[in-house]
Amino acid sequence: MKNFKTAFPYPPSSIPNLAGKIAIITGANSGLGKENAIHFAAKGCKVYMLSRSVAKMESAIQEIKSKTPEAQVEAIQCDFTDMDSVVKATKAFKAKETRLDILMLK
Repeated sequence: MKNFKTAFPYPPSSIPNLAGKIAIITGANSGLGKENAIHFAAKGCKVYMLSRSVAKMESAIQEIKSKTPEAQVEAIQCDFTDMDSVVKATKAFKAKETRLDILMLK
């Protein structure tokens, strides 16, 4: 896998202020998904990470918060091969939020 700097042609500084925005990023526990979660959170976005592995998401959240202590990042377990898991994740998100501004599918 390419690293974020070579795979993403725009510098993270080009990301606008995302304060007040709400994002869901799938696969945000590693790779480009995690890099985007890091940069979105640093720009003030509230990020919901969706993945099968809670342990990997919690590890990624710790890394994000070590770089941006005020980051608003939450994990929602979701296995996209299991419709019951998708419905459960959707309900979990809707119980916390009334809108979604950014959807990043990895």
